[in-house]
Amino acid sequence: QAVGQHKTSMLQDVEMGRQLELQALVGAVMELGQITQTPTPTINTVYALTSLLAKNLQDHHATLSLS
Repeated sequence: QAVGQHKTSMLQDVEMGRQLELQALVGAVMELGQITQTPTPTINTVYALTSLLAKNLQDHHATLSLS
């Protein structure tokens, strides 16, 4: 709240129809979990769902706007 209205870089990418940086932003956390043998079920779910969203947007040459 202190920074006011803010959109994450990934949301901005979705809205602009750009490729998402999933591996760099989410996949890296999953990889660290594997390296340290730390379960990351929530991150794994976020990665799977976001990957599905990215694929659907790409397949349909679509964008998504969240107001």
